Amino acid sequence: MSIPPLDKKETALLVIDMQNDFCKNEGAFGRRGKDLTHVQKMIPKLKSLVEEFRRLGVMRIFIKTLHFPYTSSPTWDVRYEGAREVALPGTWGAEFIDELSPLPEEPVVIKHRYSAFLDTDLNMILRCNGIKNLVITGVYTHICIDTTA
Repeated sequence: MSIPPLDKKETALLVIDMQNDFCKNEGAFGRRGKDLTHVQKMIPKLKSLVEEFRRLGVMRIFIKTLHFPYTSSPTWDVRYEGAREVALPGTWGAEFIDELSPLPEEPVVIKHRYSAFLDTDLNMILRCNGIKNLVITGVYTHICIDTTA
């Protein structure tokens, strides 16, 4: 089965949670002892993909997780242990990694849960720009990417 070519005016690249806390050894996940080797190996490949989408003029949207004290709930804290220590607003850990920082004209959507659609303006951005196709990227396919898809 082949995939038909995508119309670049109707396609957007979502770059999900490429933040220091999730990708760097000095970030929250690394400090907890999570092996980030696979994450760090894919960063140059994802950077090349983003650069190619930029070259082609395809819309890019960066998704950032932020955990404010007022967006956490007891249920969330139990489900996502340590959420109050990860992607805290105003911290280095919450910032995008240097290799994949959005350009000023690229939208950044802030999310507080796994899905980039839940209580965000992502759907409005897509609809206002006539986007019908998404290419979804990031490092935690089994969590935020899957939930967003």
